[in-house]
Amino acid sequence: MVLRHRNYCQISPSDTGKIELGILMERTWKEVDTDCQNKGIKQVEVSVLIPELGITNMKSNNVIAEKSYAFALRTVKLYKYFIEEKKEFVLSKQIVRSGTSIGANVEEAIGGHSDKEFISQIGISYKEARETLYWLRLLRDSEFLDEKLANSFIADVEELLKILGSISITMKRKIRE
Repeated sequence: MVLRHRNYCQISPSDTGKIELGILMERTWKEVDTDCQNKGIKQVEVSVLIPELGITNMKSNNVIAEKSYAFALRTVKLYKYFIEEKKEFVLSKQIVRSGTSIGANVEEAIGGHSDKEFISQIGISYKEARETLYWLRLLRDSEFLDEKLANSFIADVEELLKILGSISITMKRKIRE
Protein backbone atom coordinates (compact mmCIF):
# COMPACT_ATOMS: atom_id res chain seq x y z
CA MET A 1 0.00 0.00 0.00
CA VAL A 2 1.36 3.43 -0.90
CA LEU A 3 0.35 6.48 1.10
CA ARG A 4 1.00 9.77 -0.63
CA HIS A 5 2.18 12.79 1.34
CA ARG A 6 3.38 16.20 0.20
CA ASN A 7 7.12 15.61 0.73
CA TYR A 8 7.47 11.91 1.27
CA CYS A 9 5.95 8.54 0.71
CA GLN A 10 5.44 5.66 3.11
CA ILE A 11 5.22 2.13 1.77
CA SER A 12 3.49 -0.37 4.02
CA PRO A 13 3.90 -3.90 2.66
CA SER A 14 1.14 -6.19 3.82
CA ASP A 15 1.84 -7.87 7.18
CA THR A 16 5.51 -6.90 7.22
CA GLY A 17 5.42 -3.53 8.92
CA LYS A 18 5.96 -0.01 7.68
CA ILE A 19 8.95 1.49 5.88
CA GLU A 20 9.44 5.23 6.11
CA LEU A 21 11.19 6.18 2.88
CA GLY A 22 11.60 9.88 3.52
CA ILE A 23 11.95 12.22 0.60
CA LEU A 24 12.19 9.87 -2.36
CA MET A 25 13.65 12.45 -4.68
CA GLU A 26 16.79 12.37 -2.57
CA ARG A 27 16.99 8.57 -2.48
CA THR A 28 17.76 6.09 -5.19
CA TRP A 29 15.79 2.89 -5.71
CA LYS A 30 18.92 0.99 -4.72
CA GLU A 31 18.84 2.70 -1.32
CA VAL A 32 15.14 1.88 -0.97
CA ASP A 33 15.79 -1.75 -1.92
CA THR A 34 18.62 -1.91 0.63
CA ASP A 35 16.30 -0.55 3.35
CA CYS A 36 13.72 -3.20 2.46
CA GLN A 37 16.30 -5.98 2.57
CA ASN A 38 17.61 -4.76 5.92
CA LYS A 39 14.08 -4.88 7.32
CA GLY A 40 13.49 -8.38 5.94
CA ILE A 41 11.11 -7.31 3.19
CA LYS A 42 11.90 -9.16 -0.02
CA GLN A 43 9.98 -7.06 -2.54
CA VAL A 44 8.10 -3.80 -2.55
CA GLU A 45 6.14 -2.75 -5.60
CA VAL A 46 4.94 0.81 -5.96
CA SER A 47 1.61 0.83 -7.74
CA VAL A 48 0.77 4.53 -7.75
CA LEU A 49 2.13 7.10 -10.18
CA ILE A 50 3.55 10.11 -8.33
CA PRO A 51 5.85 11.78 -10.88
CA GLU A 52 6.79 14.71 -8.67
CA LEU A 53 8.31 12.21 -6.24
CA GLY A 54 10.00 10.21 -8.95
CA ILE A 55 7.76 7.18 -8.44
CA THR A 56 6.61 5.35 -11.54
CA ASN A 57 4.25 2.45 -11.97
CA MET A 58 6.96 -0.14 -12.57
CA LYS A 59 9.40 -2.26 -10.65
CA SER A 60 12.81 -0.68 -10.25
CA ASN A 61 15.39 -1.58 -12.89
CA ASN A 62 12.83 -2.35 -15.58
CA VAL A 63 15.14 -2.24 -18.59
CA ILE A 64 12.51 -2.27 -21.34
CA ALA A 65 10.46 0.46 -19.68
CA GLU A 66 13.51 2.67 -19.22
CA LYS A 67 14.89 2.09 -22.72
CA SER A 68 11.55 2.51 -24.48
CA TYR A 69 10.89 5.75 -22.57
CA ALA A 70 14.36 7.08 -23.46
CA PHE A 71 13.72 6.14 -27.10
CA ALA A 72 10.34 7.89 -27.06
CA LEU A 73 11.96 11.03 -25.70
CA ARG A 74 14.60 10.89 -28.42
CA THR A 75 11.87 10.40 -31.02
CA VAL A 76 9.98 13.46 -29.80
CA LYS A 77 13.16 15.52 -30.12
CA LEU A 78 13.65 14.15 -33.64
CA TYR A 79 10.08 15.15 -34.48
CA LYS A 80 10.71 18.68 -33.23
CA TYR A 81 13.85 18.81 -35.39
CA PHE A 82 11.89 17.72 -38.47
CA ILE A 83 9.11 20.24 -38.09
CA GLU A 84 11.31 23.16 -37.02
CA GLU A 85 14.43 22.64 -39.15
CA LYS A 86 13.42 20.44 -42.10
CA LYS A 87 9.80 21.64 -42.33
CA GLU A 88 8.76 18.02 -42.84
CA PHE A 89 5.29 17.30 -41.42
CA VAL A 90 4.10 13.96 -42.83
CA LEU A 91 6.75 11.31 -42.23
CA SER A 92 7.75 12.95 -38.96
CA LYS A 93 4.24 12.38 -37.58
CA GLN A 94 4.49 8.71 -38.46
CA ILE A 95 7.83 8.30 -36.69
CA VAL A 96 6.71 10.14 -33.54
CA ARG A 97 3.48 8.14 -33.38
CA SER A 98 5.08 4.72 -33.73
CA GLY A 99 8.24 5.61 -31.80
CA THR A 100 6.36 6.83 -28.72
CA SER A 101 3.82 4.02 -28.93
CA ILE A 102 6.51 1.44 -28.12
CA GLY A 103 6.96 2.73 -24.57
CA ALA A 104 3.27 3.50 -24.09
CA ASN A 105 2.40 -0.11 -24.81
CA VAL A 106 5.19 -1.34 -22.55
CA GLU A 107 3.64 0.73 -19.75
CA GLU A 108 0.24 -0.79 -20.52
CA ALA A 109 1.82 -4.25 -20.40
CA ILE A 110 3.33 -3.54 -16.99
CA GLY A 111 -0.08 -2.50 -15.71
CA GLY A 112 -1.79 -5.53 -17.23
CA HIS A 113 -4.07 -7.72 -15.16
CA SER A 114 -2.91 -11.05 -16.52
CA ASP A 115 0.01 -12.72 -18.26
CA LYS A 116 -2.01 -12.93 -21.48
CA GLU A 117 -2.73 -9.20 -21.37
CA PHE A 118 0.97 -8.56 -20.70
CA ILE A 119 2.00 -10.68 -23.70
CA SER A 120 -0.54 -8.97 -25.93
CA GLN A 121 0.73 -5.48 -25.06
CA ILE A 122 4.36 -6.54 -25.46
CA GLY A 123 3.39 -7.90 -28.89
CA ILE A 124 1.88 -4.54 -29.82
CA SER A 125 5.08 -2.82 -28.65
CA TYR A 126 7.09 -5.18 -30.84
CA LYS A 127 4.93 -4.35 -33.88
CA GLU A 128 5.26 -0.61 -33.21
CA ALA A 129 9.04 -1.02 -33.02
CA ARG A 130 9.00 -2.83 -36.39
CA GLU A 131 6.98 0.03 -37.87
CA THR A 132 9.38 2.58 -36.38
CA LEU A 133 12.28 0.72 -37.97
CA TYR A 134 10.52 1.00 -41.34
CA TRP A 135 10.00 4.77 -41.01
CA LEU A 136 13.59 5.31 -39.89
CA ARG A 137 14.94 3.41 -42.88
CA LEU A 138 12.66 5.38 -45.19
CA LEU A 139 13.74 8.70 -43.68
CA ARG A 140 17.40 7.70 -44.02
CA ASP A 141 17.10 6.39 -47.57
CA SER A 142 15.11 9.44 -48.72
CA GLU A 143 17.86 11.62 -47.21
CA PHE A 144 15.58 13.45 -44.79
CA LEU A 145 17.69 12.02 -41.99
CA ASP A 146 21.48 11.97 -41.87
CA GLU A 147 22.78 8.40 -42.20
CA LYS A 148 24.80 8.50 -38.96
CA LEU A 149 21.84 9.77 -36.92
CA ALA A 150 19.45 7.35 -38.62
CA ASN A 151 21.76 4.41 -37.88
CA SER A 152 21.92 5.46 -34.24
CA PHE A 153 18.11 5.41 -34.02
CA ILE A 154 17.98 2.13 -35.94
CA ALA A 155 20.44 0.52 -33.52
CA ASP A 156 18.24 1.63 -30.59
CA VAL A 157 15.11 0.19 -32.21
CA GLU A 158 16.88 -3.07 -32.99
CA GLU A 159 17.90 -3.34 -29.34
CA LEU A 160 14.30 -2.74 -28.26
CA LEU A 161 13.14 -5.39 -30.72
CA LYS A 162 15.56 -7.95 -29.26
CA ILE A 163 14.42 -7.20 -25.70
CA LEU A 164 10.72 -7.23 -26.60
CA GLY A 165 11.11 -10.46 -28.58
CA SER A 166 12.91 -12.11 -25.69
CA ILE A 167 10.25 -11.00 -23.20
CA SER A 168 7.50 -12.33 -25.45
CA ILE A 169 9.15 -15.73 -25.91
CA THR A 170 9.88 -16.06 -22.19
CA MET A 171 6.33 -15.17 -21.17
CA LYS A 172 4.77 -17.52 -23.75
CA ARG A 173 6.90 -20.37 -22.36
CA LYS A 174 5.82 -19.46 -18.83
CA ILE A 175 2.13 -19.69 -19.80
CA ARG A 176 2.62 -23.10 -21.45
CA GLU A 177 4.24 -24.56 -18.33
